[in-house]
Amino acid sequence: MIAARSSPLNPAVSHHLPAAAWALASSVLLLVPGEELPEVDLFDWADKLAHLALFFVLQVLAARSFGRWSGRAVPLAAAASIGYAALLEAAQIPVPGRGWELWDLGFAALGVGLAALVTTRRRSPRAPV
Repeated sequence: MIAARSSPLNPAVSHHLPAAAWALASSVLLLVPGEELPEVDLFDWADKLAHLALFFVLQVLAARSFGRWSGRAVPLAAAASIGYAALLEAAQIPVPGRGWELWDLGFAALGVGLAALVTTRRRSPRAPV
């Protein structure tokens, strides 16, 4: 008989760990002084798409963390994710080479909104062919 492998973490903690780890990683990325970042000149909107992607993933992980995409989990996660994006934008104000940008917050909110749509999409039963 194969024994079930137990996690050393409390299930309540391990359930929230992916969202918390992603939020922490996002904080580190967004709060590094601008002078210490490598110069990447892919296209003008690369920074905005990075915000969209970071907060898309955060929304998916947070919604899962708050209740596996149940009815209230998605709006709660969206509010928390957008609030966190605003907090990080404000935290960038004193960071050298960084600053608060409304466009960054807008693209973060867009990422959250797109993820909320993806996670709440209801699949309709397939019609017989």
